[in-house]
Order: sequence, then structure tokens, then C-alpha cells
Amino acid sequence: MRAQKDNQYYQYLRSLYPNDMTRAEQTFNYPPPGKLRVNFYFYNVQGSTNITLEMTTIKQLKHLSNIDSLLSEVKASLQPFADSLKQDGVVRRIDYTILNNVAPEIRILTHDNLSNTYIIKKGELTSLKTEQDTLRIRRFVTTGDSVRTLINGKYVNRDEALPFFITLQVNNITDLYALPDTILQHCINRLQQDITNDYLKKASKTANYVAAYNMKTDKLLSPTKTSYIRWGWHRPELVPNVYTGLQFVRGSMVPSLGIGLRYTLSDKNYNIKHFYAMWEPYFFFSRTINNTLNTDWNSFMTFRYEEIERNRKAGFEFVSNFSVGYLISRKGEWLDEHTFKVGVPGVRSGWLQLEPEFLFHGLLTDFSPSLKMTIHFE
Repeated sequence: MRAQKDNQYYQYLRSLYPNDMTRAEQTFNYPPPGKLRVNFYFYNVQGSTNITLEMTTIKQLKHLSNIDSLLSEVKASLQPFADSLKQDGVVRRIDYTILNNVAPEIRILTHDNLSNTYIIKKGELTSLKTEQDTLRIRRFVTTGDSVRTLINGKYVNRDEALPFFITLQVNNITDLYALPDTILQHCINRLQQDITNDYLKKASKTANYVAAYNMKTDKLLSPTKTSYIRWGWHRPELVPNVYTGLQFVRGSMVPSLGIGLRYTLSDKNYNIKHFYAMWEPYFFFSRTINNTLNTDWNSFMTFRYEEIERNRKAGFEFVSNFSVGYLISRKGEWLDEHTFKVGVPGVRSGWLQLEPEFLFHGLLTDFSPSLKMTIHFE
């Protein structure tokens, strides 16, 4: 089984290098951005600076050494180009490749087609830069494993070193000199809060890992749970689900409870979709002639669909929601037989959701509106 997995792994690596690629592309741009299986994005690291870490395998994360000195080394190497990297409105990309025992190689690309934007200031045209400059650093980092390699006619074991990229996006390349050299380690430290050494011991060498962080707030942007980082975004899941509610029904405040199953789907970019199948008892309270408390259970079987934006802001926001429930058990005279209810889109903040709900008896007769407040435990 191990041999089969390794074979699949190296087939994947070989597929990243087409035969017709130029030497320059092989040296500086392969694999292209986003093509590797492991991608971590860090936004608002310092001001508008964004950083991306790309790895061939998650196992490399444990073996990142001398990161603090890396940016300092790159700054020093680019110093001779400082005058040509001035703030002139031209969009640039710098590829910086580091190989063992070989002097670093540098490629500077200018994107003149992205630079034809101007602003009129005091009657004069001034070049306006609308895109950021990019510095992409390519190096090889060990996976911690050894590989058997044919050297001078003999097979020897050597450390397995695979491509690893660090990409910085800044308003202008010269802004790199204002960044502290520890900024890369700062991102890695945040990542290691979620991807610990214990996590790496169980990690798959061939799996996809994707996550995005807002470093200004120190929050994980996506996926919404660290358990989903392995596959990038959400995996489909079927789990038990509970929520509580409070609604105004037929002139009374009525608490309720929802117990059942929730199935979750997600697209990779924007929305999380929940499908519920729930047993929902509504609890009606009254006093008897002897002034004792009486509780009448009226239970619905409810099916609910809900769609939530992945990166919700703080506070209440609109949420797509639709539910249909049918009265399956009845006690007291609170609700008529064959009552059904319909919930429509509302607003949500965190676990708290507010939605209009309507009860009907018969075919849209005996109409009764209500407002339902639900606390979802997720």
C-alpha cells in the first residue's frame, strides 16, 4: 500500500513538468502559482501586504529553517536593482530561485499592459498603479523522508527535497525594505496554531490543504473550521443537530426544540448549504383550575434548507432559509389537526437566527403569522 501511494505521488510530481517548458519557466515558474497541493494565504499581514505559502506536501511545514534570514537575504540581493524598481506605476513580478550551493537566480518581469492607468491631478496626467507587485521566492525544502536515487551508477539514499514557494504582494517592490524580516515567521507561527506537530504526524503526504487567514484580526477566514483545512473548504458531512427556538404563536410565546440530522454541502468559494430533517416539539403552557402548570406538546416534522455566506461579517445579515413542517402529534386545542408551517428567509448573526414563520390549517386557510428566534448549536 505504501509503495502504491508513493507511486501515485511521484506520478503527480512528474505531471507538473511538461516536456515543452522553457528552461526559464522550469527555473522560475514551475509549478505555476496555485498548482501545488498545499496553499496557505495570509491577507493584511502588514498594511496591504499579502503573503502566500505554497508547498508540494504539507510535510514540508515541519522543516522550514532559516525563514527569518530568508527575506533579509532577498532584500540584499535585490539592492543593486533598487533604482530600476522605483515607483513609476509599472507592475512588476520578481522570481527569486534559491538552489543548494548555487548562487540565487533572479528574473524580473514587467507587465506594461497593466500600467496604462492615469489620474488627472492639478491638470496633469499622473500614472496610477492599480495592481500590486509580486515577489515569488522558490526554494527546495525537505519532506523529512529519504529517497533512493541513482548517482554515478549507484543507488544512494538522500533527503527528499521538493519545491516550496513564498509569494509576497506589495504595492511596490521597494516596500519590501519596510517589512520586518520576521514577517514570514509571523505567518508560519499563525499557521502552526492550527497545523501542529501532532497534526503533521497524521497528515497525508499526498492530500490537498488550503486555508486563508486575515492577519489583521488573527482569524481563520476559510474554511470555517480547522478540521476542513485538509481538503480545502468544507467536506460534505451528515451529523446530529440540535437547535432551540422561541416563537409567537396564536397569541402566546412558545418555546420549541429541534432534534434531528443536518447534512452540509459547500461550494469552494462563497456559500455553505445546510439540509435539516428535524423533529420539532412546540411547548404550550397553561394553568389548570387548580393553578397547576400544564404543558402541551405539539410536534412537527420539519424539513429545512439554509444557505449561508462563507465569510459572514459581524452583526445580523440576510440568510437564505426555507422550511416546511407538518404537525405529527397534537395535544390540547392550541393547534388544529393537519396544521403545517412554512419558514421564509430571515437574518442571522452567529448562532442566532430570526425568521418569519407562518402556520396554516387546510389549504392556506386559518392563516397565523409568527416570528421565530432560533439558536443553532453547530
